[in-house]
Amino acid sequence: MRWKLPWGTVEPTTTESAFDQRMRQLHHEKEPEEPLFIWGYHQLWHGKMSKPRINTVSDTRPIVVWHRSFHELYMNDAALHMVGLKEQDIKAGAQIDFGNGHFYETGLGLAIVKHIIEAHKQNINVRSTEGVGTTFSFTLRKV
Repeated sequence: MRWKLPWGTVEPTTTESAFDQRMRQLHHEKEPEEPLFIWGYHQLWHGKMSKPRINTVSDTRPIVVWHRSFHELYMNDAALHMVGLKEQDIKAGAQIDFGNGHFYETGLGLAIVKHIIEAHKQNINVRSTEGVGTTFSFTLRKV
């Protein structure tokens, strides 16, 4: 579980409390205005993740906890505000649990892409059919 990276070795956290302690440590090490992205979370070692749990670390700094599978992430309230997502933006069947800040599979795409698309002054179109799936589409203008 130890990660040997080009810039150093990262020791594992294997309990919920150790993961929370590490999130707090990373929060205090960064400049206050910088968002914090944490990769490597897994529920088997680190317990159930949620927006309220991340908000206990900080409810003012945007914090994103990305599952080690890359298939899901969790955002605190400040991160949702940073990317401009509101609960009313979420369509049924979009694979998003807004109350827990949980975005998975196609919902993950919305969490990542929405900020980029809106920065280009464009829109995301979402079409959902319950039990079938969700389609996201967008256009970027050539500049």
